[in-house]
Amino acid sequence: MPFHADHDPLRQKIRLLLAPAHEMVTSLHVLADPSHHAGSAAWAEAALRAMTPDLRGEVEYFGHHFNQWLDIADLLHHAAQDAPIDRVLAALKAVPAHEVARVACGEEDGGLTADVQRAREAARSHPEAFKRRLLACLSRYREDVFAAEWELRRPLLQAALAREAAHLDRTDPIAYLTGLNSRISYDSATGELIFHKYRDFRYAVVELDRITCIPSTFAAPHLMIGNVGRDLIIFVNVSTAAAPQPARVPPDLLAALKALADETRLAIFKAVVKQPRYTQELATNMGLAEPTVSRHLKMLREAGLVSSEKQGGFVYYRADLHRMDALPQLLRAYFRN
Repeated sequence: MPFHADHDPLRQKIRLLLAPAHEMVTSLHVLADPSHHAGSAAWAEAALRAMTPDLRGEVEYFGHHFNQWLDIADLLHHAAQDAPIDRVLAALKAVPAHEVARVACGEEDGGLTADVQRAREAARSHPEAFKRRLLACLSRYREDVFAAEWELRRPLLQAALAREAAHLDRTDPIAYLTGLNSRISYDSATGELIFHKYRDFRYAVVELDRITCIPSTFAAPHLMIGNVGRDLIIFVNVSTAAAPQPARVPPDLLAALKALADETRLAIFKAVVKQPRYTQELATNMGLAEPTVSRHLKMLREAGLVSSEKQGGFVYYRADLHRMDALPQLLRAYFRN
């Protein structure tokens, strides 16, 4: 973000960024404990309800065991912070697995519950598996939940970015930084910015290479900061009062539409509409690997479109035509409301 710099060394360290990947991880932080983010509680409830059970389980797993996603956010420094999310995830994919596990586990193990300690030890012991699981969760969350939410919130964040840039241009940089939150102060004797949280975090301005200010609709009401090395991040709280509030798609309808929005899955569903079939039979008839068929059947079952029943050594799947017959009515109700 260009400024009308006046050769002030501090002013030149400050940059304002629109950072979609940071906003996505901040939204995951909200989902880890919605009760601490009253302004986003309704959004969090709707988002969690709309997720498939397996995605919700993964989001909750990382949130519970890895510091509510806050340490994972530090991994975003491996990519340009204002890059599109797919580029950030591609950059994260190139990071060595042991480094991903190290950063995600944080630096403090004291006072952790036994299950959190076990999860972190598993991440350190099997970093490749941990990295794959994390990337799969982030990719699915972006596709299923955050992509649409970002399009709603981006105009608010772009407007906030313009306001902050104009404010910084006409304000003393120390006054600008301390004005971002009532819990930020400056110690002129030591030249330190102080962030008053559960303890005071102090950063000597002269030792910082960069101070990045990122507008966020999910950070409020907290003071959220991050740092990696000599780079400091400050989240600038942006109100969503003016954001459009579209009617949420009913979770049952959304799950059914997602389950049917795939050519292979649709063919599998058609096959079990005709008669109950088992996984191996479907795999042979359709020329697919059994794990692939199992994955598609799982999504159809989670959407309530198929049910399963064990008969002998096989698990048979059958279509739930009552759920299928209800789809047109659900669609009409959604579009007319």
